[in-house]
Amino acid sequence: MNYISHGSAKTGGYRHEVLVGKYLATSLHINYVECRIEKEFKGLKGFLLLWNYAFKHANGTINLTVQRIALPILLMGIFRRSKTIVVLHHYDRKEQHSWFYHFNMKLLIYLLKIDIHKLRVVVVAQYWKDWLIQRGVKQSNIEVIPNLFDDKIYEEVKTKTLKKQQIYLGQFGAKQHPLVFEIAEELTTLGYYCFFTTSQSNVVIAHQHYEVKKLIFDEYLKELAASLYTVCFTSFNEGWNRTAHESMLLGTPVIGNNAGGLGQLLREANQPIISTKEEVVALILQKQNIYIPDVFLKQYHINQISYYAEPLVAYCSNGFS
Repeated sequence: MNYISHGSAKTGGYRHEVLVGKYLATSLHINYVECRIEKEFKGLKGFLLLWNYAFKHANGTINLTVQRIALPILLMGIFRRSKTIVVLHHYDRKEQHSWFYHFNMKLLIYLLKIDIHKLRVVVVAQYWKDWLIQRGVKQSNIEVIPNLFDDKIYEEVKTKTLKKQQIYLGQFGAKQHPLVFEIAEELTTLGYYCFFTTSQSNVVIAHQHYEVKKLIFDEYLKELAASLYTVCFTSFNEGWNRTAHESMLLGTPVIGNNAGGLGQLLREANQPIISTKEEVVALILQKQNIYIPDVFLKQYHINQISYYAEPLVAYCSNGFS
């Protein structure tokens, strides 16, 4: 099977699509081939170049991909009579992408609605399954396989790291709600150190109220473990929010807003859901000891992959020769 994607691979932990692809290949006793172009594409021209790459590499018996390049892969799949699995992390009309990006998503939903036998979608949270069903996609065409984590990666860092007077504000980028920066300003005046992380060197800055840092994975884990709280206040509906989940694995409670899969994550883990700057600041100043349920963390352990992926294995096995 082919996994087809674009952009740089995430470091540390398990990348969701790779985990799913490798598990499927192992279960079906077929080869796993990763096709990735490590470049970001923007605008209509970028989309067409990316689609051309995806079309040329969609030559697996089963092709696993992300939503942005699903359509050319599905088209090739029709010619080759292969199956296409699309991983949908999140979607929000408010995101400032090109009109073609949003048109692409509408077309993908339409194709899922007309029930093409060779097409399935994998979502990372029940929230997104419900979201697709509300738009007319059959429940049988959707599988939920969440982000899964290996506790061992985080446990040693958690036990060896001392807490500091610092607050982690998540990944720096367009999804951050404007109130996050007001929160950082107020907390800084109260003696807290606030920081974001990034994978891009060109956005690293030292602002008077916060810092944006590029960290290797081990450093990132230590800084999360050393934080008193992680604040996830997003403008867009999240797929899940990996940094929030990793924070809890490291013993750092999360304060966040009800935004897509992030809201589901917070409710399942009994973490506080907020909607204002004042609520965030008050929770932090109260120094509440927010309990992180072990049962929540075990539910998303890497050893649960067979439970979540088995329906997808059954779909792939049907008619497989």
